[in-house]
Amino acid sequence: MMLLNYHDLLVAAIVGSGLAVYILFMIGWCVYQQLSHQEISQQRLNSSLGEKSFASRSLNQYLVSSFKYKKGINTPEDEASDADCVICLLGFEDGEDLQQLPRCNHSFHAPCINMWLYSHSDCPLCREPLEEVASEGNYP
Repeated sequence: MMLLNYHDLLVAAIVGSGLAVYILFMIGWCVYQQLSHQEISQQRLNSSLGEKSFASRSLNQYLVSSFKYKKGINTPEDEASDADCVICLLGFEDGEDLQQLPRCNHSFHAPCINMWLYSHSDCPLCREPLEEVASEGNYP
């Protein structure tokens, strides 16, 4: 059996210490990256929620017309293409809740346009902005 001398022990201690420092540094770097990623994600979420709050406020402020769909009354027969919701691509059925945008008068299923306005501030069909309606003072 061979005994380790002082020099060999010193080299082993230095290498072991260096390896330990490297491992701790890598763990710290990984934790930092993870926290940075979470912080960026949280900022994006907060920004997104802020937009959603604006959109939900604008929904009440800009939509002037909610009604139940009745074929032939709300949409003339010759405008069959207007009898579809361009968001979900489904046709309007009798008794469904619809909402109409004030500036362009396009109609959509109420849940569809509500979801759309959580992330957009314009008409999904013609892209007419909703903000201009309130700034002109034509609608409450």
